[in-house]
Amino acid sequence: MKHESADIVALGGGMASLSLVTALLLRGYRGKIIILEQLVASNVDKTWCFWGKGSVPRYLQSLIRKQWSRWSVSHNGREVAQSSINGRNDYCCILAEDFYHFALTLIEQNENVSFFAGQSVIDAQKQAGGVRVRSHDYDIVAQHCLDTRYQSDSSEKGLYQCFAGLWLEADQALFDPSSVELMHNLECHDGVLQFDYVLPLSSHEALFERTFFSPRPLLSEDLRRDTEQAISSRYGNIDVNIQRSEQGILPMIASASPVDRDCWHYAGITGGHMRAATGYAFVSVQRWAQVVAVSMMNNKPWPNYQPIKKRYRWMDKIFLRVLAEQMDVAPALFLRLLEKTDSGQFTRFMTEQASYLDLLAIIKSMPKRQFLNALF
Repeated sequence: MKHESADIVALGGGMASLSLVTALLLRGYRGKIIILEQLVASNVDKTWCFWGKGSVPRYLQSLIRKQWSRWSVSHNGREVAQSSINGRNDYCCILAEDFYHFALTLIEQNENVSFFAGQSVIDAQKQAGGVRVRSHDYDIVAQHCLDTRYQSDSSEKGLYQCFAGLWLEADQALFDPSSVELMHNLECHDGVLQFDYVLPLSSHEALFERTFFSPRPLLSEDLRRDTEQAISSRYGNIDVNIQRSEQGILPMIASASPVDRDCWHYAGITGGHMRAATGYAFVSVQRWAQVVAVSMMNNKPWPNYQPIKKRYRWMDKIFLRVLAEQMDVAPALFLRLLEKTDSGQFTRFMTEQASYLDLLAIIKSMPKRQFLNALF
């Protein structure tokens, strides 16, 4: 076993850890960083989306693979759409393969950062003056531990966002490259909401996801099968090639996040950086990474900063309670949300940049009876 010492040891080499390391290195951080990643190769089968190019740091904006000026939801043949304002709040996507390549290339160029892949954490605990972490090959002592490991809590009740996506390539033009189908063909069956999510990179290439809001996690093979059936039902006998796949189960649980204590810090889903009602996390993680990086570069203590404010957590909690108690109203709720707000109000709310007038518009867009019942 190799003995190492560091200023920061990160448990997990995913998006949250690499976002902080990137923010630190680009500010000239010279402290020693060690990243322990369980996987041998990074899982690049992910796509992160958000509204507004300016919502992410400038150095990540060049990674944006595609922007869309229009997004929509539909239910029973009725579609409601919004459009961005002069491109300022376009819907944007960054592919994980691009983000990881950018971050890992930067790490390779800085000798003060070590990325150890294929390293499961055996033990991690506080000790005098810092932390001690052991993996299969390393015994590490550090001043700070960044913990991004997520473990579901079976005692927590709530919904799960379960999805399977396939990147499709067609010989003929199938997709509208100017518009994202955010939540299309919304349906509710037996207390489970389902919809299609279509992210077109061009008229011939798109990510097609089948998404479910379910009170229990769904099996991966069932998710894949449902997605394939939805593609077949929608595009019929048109020949489409599957390039790669994506899949995930996100906890839609608006619970209290663990609090940073002394030398132990949390990030990602573990740190509560994902919006429980939506599953979006990329923008909030970048916001957190910037705050932590600036504080450390100014020789200040690691800030106990939560990028998603209490008002959003409270609103998400009420919204999820409505869905859990009366899922059949969900399609109408999502239609109303886009229909009764403008794109500025909606996107600022989705990126946690809403004014109180924006929040009031969001509240007014929702039916009062269901939300008052959920509130009380």
